[in-house]
Amino acid sequence: MKCLTLILHESVKQELIDMFRQMPEVTGYTFIQGEGRSSDTERNPFETNRDRVMGYVPRVRVDLILADEAIEKVMFRLQGCDSCLAGLGIWWVSPVEDWGQL
Repeated sequence: MKCLTLILHESVKQELIDMFRQMPEVTGYTFIQGEGRSSDTERNPFETNRDRVMGYVPRVRVDLILADEAIEKVMFRLQGCDSCLAGLGIWWVSPVEDWGQL
């Protein structure tokens, strides 16, 4: 198992949810609200005037626990979404040693 983590502008949250519902590999996900700043923010078309004044951008972190073989399929779909991600945001994959439900 792996954890796929995405950090994106919060404006894409609903579009991500719609995409995840169409992916059989995605059986669940967690959204965490946050704020951030990076040197690439000036080139971000999602950035609003409010974001520029405040000095940070509202972001959402998405964590998905996926089977190892599902990572490539999910990333292919996400990277092909020009309307929602447009090459913006960052992602990484971490190993999951163990997991379960409480």
